[in-house]
Amino acid sequence: MRLKLLKNVRLSTQLFALVAMSFLIAMGLIAYAMQQVRSTQGTLKHTIDNRMVSGQSIQGVSDALSLSLEASLAVIEKKQTAPEAHDQIKAAVDKAREDWDRYFLGDMIPEEQELADATTPLLDEAYTTIDKLLKKLNNGETSDLAAWRNDTLRPALHDGAANLKQLIAMQLTAANIDLESAKKNYGVAVRNSVILLSGGALLAIVLAWVIIRGAMRRLGADPAEAAKVARRVASGDLDFDLQPGKHDEVSLMGALRQMKASLQHSKLDYEGQINAIAKVQGVVECTPTGEILNVNDIYLKLMGYTLEEVKGKPYGMFLNADNRGSASYNSFWPALARGESRQGDYRKVTRDGREVWVQGIYNPIFDASGKPFKIVAYLVDITRQRQEALLNAAFRGALNQLDANVMVADNDLKIIFVNPAASQMLSRAQENFRRDLPGFDASSLLGSGLDGLTLQPAALRAEVEHLTDAVAREEKIGGRTMKTIISPMKDETGRRLGTVIEWFDRTQEVATESELQEIIGAVTAGNLDNRISLTDKRNFFLTLSKASTSWWTPSARWWSRCRSWWLPPTMAT
Repeated sequence: MRLKLLKNVRLSTQLFALVAMSFLIAMGLIAYAMQQVRSTQGTLKHTIDNRMVSGQSIQGVSDALSLSLEASLAVIEKKQTAPEAHDQIKAAVDKAREDWDRYFLGDMIPEEQELADATTPLLDEAYTTIDKLLKKLNNGETSDLAAWRNDTLRPALHDGAANLKQLIAMQLTAANIDLESAKKNYGVAVRNSVILLSGGALLAIVLAWVIIRGAMRRLGADPAEAAKVARRVASGDLDFDLQPGKHDEVSLMGALRQMKASLQHSKLDYEGQINAIAKVQGVVECTPTGEILNVNDIYLKLMGYTLEEVKGKPYGMFLNADNRGSASYNSFWPALARGESRQGDYRKVTRDGREVWVQGIYNPIFDASGKPFKIVAYLVDITRQRQEALLNAAFRGALNQLDANVMVADNDLKIIFVNPAASQMLSRAQENFRRDLPGFDASSLLGSGLDGLTLQPAALRAEVEHLTDAVAREEKIGGRTMKTIISPMKDETGRRLGTVIEWFDRTQEVATESELQEIIGAVTAGNLDNRISLTDKRNFFLTLSKASTSWWTPSARWWSRCRSWWLPPTMAT
């Protein structure tokens, strides 16, 4: 009967009906599957959201406790100031309290709830101790911070931190419970899906060819060949040819070909940069524990070794015995092994015992799991710069000890150095200077402009800018006669670094010269009553004036007596 009914139905109609039936079965299967997927997604989303938020909240509290120990240690080791540590710890603790409150809003399993309730008072105790730490840091009471940190802070945080670790571990347990429930629901969904899948088998057969054809077009090659190429690219093996395909614009093989070309370009660029760095500075590769793996020629030449002599040896061979046994070096490699980087100026000892200084950056290289597997150090020889810095410091100290009044200005005429003698001399002249220069302040010379010490700033600037050799200037400021000798300061290449000014206060000298000329003129006119004033005289000129007065006074008396003897009374007077 059934065959007779189908006999008169056109084949296209039968195929259409078959396709329509298969489509309806497939749609029913898809609808049911989507319903189950949404249900499973809801469970997983709840599990992930709840446990992720809980884990992050707990970790935030744990990080705040750890930060209290780390920041206080940084203050003890003077790597961080007390106010900085105070602000950092306070912000972390405030956030930790919010995290703990948010964690309690989430769902918990009974064991977790019990442990969380027990942890709360421990955290309150820890926060109380941290508040004491914040008070110490805020008040700058860091003298006993090391002992207080070990005796009080660390024990107060220990139990709370231990419970937090247990709570973090419990998140996995709780997630597994939720996942078990999802698995049961999934099993029911699978059973029902199998029943529906049986009805859609015919549709799968009909569509198989279309799907396979489309998949091959998307792959662009046999799946095994595509997988082989993907593995080679993923492993970093890029030195092979990959021929173009028909559908590269849409196929996986086309994407792999494009990825291979991009990675090869990046690899060559990276290797080029590394090689360029290795040509201008020392590069040392070590294990996380400090055993030398490789050293480039620049650093080997600096230290006087060959690669065979250092490979496999401890990095400490480049240090003297005192540095190798220091606490800072003993903590150096453990810090790098934890993933921390280090940089700074480091003292090394060459094979022949010479001391050299390098500026180094030590960076850990991480594997795919985030664990350091190698330490790479980039080192630049700064021995000469260190020596020059020491010489500059010694030169500056020598200038400070000079009796000469010395001042140094940069190329913008900003005063960058004033030795004590010059500062004292200008302080004595300050009251006079302010008659012509009201804004003059001898206590604020550093950073001020050199053109603020003259009545002719434009002329002084032009003279300094075109200065090639030492020149002398003399100017009267506020009644004081000031002489300066201005000299250009250059490096060994002749590059102008600034200007050196030596000051001379000639006020006494000029006054004494004027008074001597007046006395000599008076004597020539027959007047022997004038004397050199001792007012405002200092040092040599005070001594000179006293000596002149002590010599001239008896001489004047003797001359007066002689005149009274030789001349008539009317003429003697």
